[in-house]
Amino acid sequence: MVSSADLVPEPFRGLTDRRVRRNAWALPRLYSHTWSVNDMSSNGTIRDILNEGRVVDSQLYRDHCGINHVKTFYFFCERLSQEPTNVAVSSTELKAYILAQLRNLKIDVSNSFNPEGWFGKAWTDRTDASKDEKHFRSEYRYVLLRTGNGPYSYQIRPEYLPDVREFFADSEDD
Repeated sequence: MVSSADLVPEPFRGLTDRRVRRNAWALPRLYSHTWSVNDMSSNGTIRDILNEGRVVDSQLYRDHCGINHVKTFYFFCERLSQEPTNVAVSSTELKAYILAQLRNLKIDVSNSFNPEGWFGKAWTDRTDASKDEKHFRSEYRYVLLRTGNGPYSYQIRPEYLPDVREFFADSEDD
């Protein structure tokens, strides 16, 4: 007999984060689904991706941010949704936000921790067929706009901003 723990992807097994344990049953379903541009128009799909990022254990993220882009995407959207107007925010500022969030959770991170760099590299590599970028999803590009060329700036596409803001407003109620 297969237990629900056997269905959780290997990187998520044995995590102590309460939210991961509570939502672990959903991770295999989320990982097995491939979204399309049309799917991204549904609030549910955006919520699924953001919720997936929310439940990634913060220590695991610190240790493996290069394969946990969904958590970087979550942090980017969280920070960007706080802007009163939908403006682009530099990756330097987004990095500072991520570091502050992790430090608030008592996760030891140095200033050289570079999740926005891994995310930006994966974004670029995803467009190059010769690169084998497995951990970056096209869905991130559907929701975010990237501008500039060093450092990059990101903003939420206007058509997705209400859904992203609603997700984080609902998350505050949890």
